[in-house]
Amino acid sequence: MSSKHPCVEFDNPYNLTTESQLADKYHHEISQFWDAKIVEHTLQGVDNITLRYASAVISNTSPAIVLLGGRSESYQKFRELIYDLYQQGYSVYCLDHRGQGMSDRLLKNLHKGHVEHFRDYVTDLKLFIDKIMRPTHHSKQYLLCHSMGGAIGSLYLQSYHHDFDAAVLASPMFGINFGQIPRPIASIYSRAMHIVNKIIHTESFYAPGKGDFVHSPFENNQLTHSSLRFDLFRRSYGFYPQTQLGGPTINWLQQSIKACRRAIQYAGNIKTPTLILQAGGDEVVLAEAQLQFCQALSHEHNQHQPTQPVLIPGAAHELFLETDIFRIPALTVALNYFAKH
Repeated sequence: MSSKHPCVEFDNPYNLTTESQLADKYHHEISQFWDAKIVEHTLQGVDNITLRYASAVISNTSPAIVLLGGRSESYQKFRELIYDLYQQGYSVYCLDHRGQGMSDRLLKNLHKGHVEHFRDYVTDLKLFIDKIMRPTHHSKQYLLCHSMGGAIGSLYLQSYHHDFDAAVLASPMFGINFGQIPRPIASIYSRAMHIVNKIIHTESFYAPGKGDFVHSPFENNQLTHSSLRFDLFRRSYGFYPQTQLGGPTINWLQQSIKACRRAIQYAGNIKTPTLILQAGGDEVVLAEAQLQFCQALSHEHNQHQPTQPVLIPGAAHELFLETDIFRIPALTVALNYFAKH
């Protein structure tokens, strides 16, 4: 993916970190912030899996943001984002999902991105909210999600209506992009492979074409146009090799396809004000599924909800690691939305 873009004028009302500042800032202000303010913790999730999360707390009376990353991600990846959110006066909490990041893996092959049941992600989040967030009594509590985190967040909001004041789902995973393979065919194939896997009693297979973690070059990535931000998060895998994760398993794939359907089917149950940020050049998840979600979300009894995603034209999947012309408008929309609620 090329990092070259025309020079575009855009507002930066929150004085968010820019790429021209980042190379120096990452190794000074952001690094110092991380050492001074970030506290890493553990929590026992479903089936006694140890989950890890990071927090940067201003005070128990400040507004708070709970940050949920996507598949394979860790709070180590979001240092710049957590720093920027903290500078806006938010306490920030970032939970690493089971089977990835700094949290415990679920299979002997530690590179496999796996989950037994997608609902375990949601139950883990509920445990986190009840045990960690509820005792803090923050003045406001917001949910900020990326990709798979958006699917987890939406399923959570369908059941729990009073835990967050507002939510922003960035590039949410409501439909996985299988390229030329239609979604129904991918679903049938994943079910068939899952059955075969169960019959032969082996650890869940990788999904077709997937394997252990490998370092991939910027030119081949589908995630961001920012070579600097891409390089910083890829370097974090060297500093924290335990966060390296390969492709998803066939069970993760089957569970995620089901979760995407449920996210759309029951979106109308969400009462929390919820905004969708859509990356216009996303090659990882499907824009049409995000539109379907918004249509289901904003039915006649839920008219306060947005009827369309907020489009960031030309942006790749990783809105919060994109070049400034995409990242700053996306974060500005999110921060404006939280400020309204």
